[in-house]
Amino acid sequence: RAVKLIAVVEKKKKINAIAKKLRAMGCAIQLVLKQTGVITGDSGQRPLSAIHIPGLKSVEEDRTITQQNKSTD
Repeated sequence: RAVKLIAVVEKKKKINAIAKKLRAMGCAIQLVLKQTGVITGDSGQRPLSAIHIPGLKSVEEDRTITQQNKSTD
């Protein structure tokens, strides 16, 4: 099953090459954020633990955080 991911690169200047390698592995890339060195997308058919590319600092599951409104009762 595809998992949403956040990948952080070691060197920002290599981010496009790493995004290209992720695509070649079957990952769907949503955003390539050159300023921060972050790539977002989903893992395709691979588990996150199987994504190993030289130059990647980390690959983690993208989690959605929601804020609950406090009641004023």
